[in-house]
Amino acid sequence: MTPSLRKLDVLVGIWIVVGPILLVVGLLFAFSSPGLMPLIGAVCASFGGILLIGALAGKVALLAVQAVNEGAQAAAQEHLPQ
Repeated sequence: MTPSLRKLDVLVGIWIVVGPILLVVGLLFAFSSPGLMPLIGAVCASFGGILLIGALAGKVALLAVQAVNEGAQAAAQEHLPQ
């Protein structure tokens, strides 16, 4: 795995943890008493949702790149003279 893919993997791991936490906490605050808290809750919930969607898309991209690499390695080994 290249260094950039490792960095993306670490970033996706962080997003997978932080996204749902922000989403749940934001939704809890969104239904609190009127004032500033519902606004902060809505912002946290939307940011958490964006992080979660980004994490899932990043994980799909990582798995796709790994599958392509494994397929290319298998094809290269298949064509090696024995």
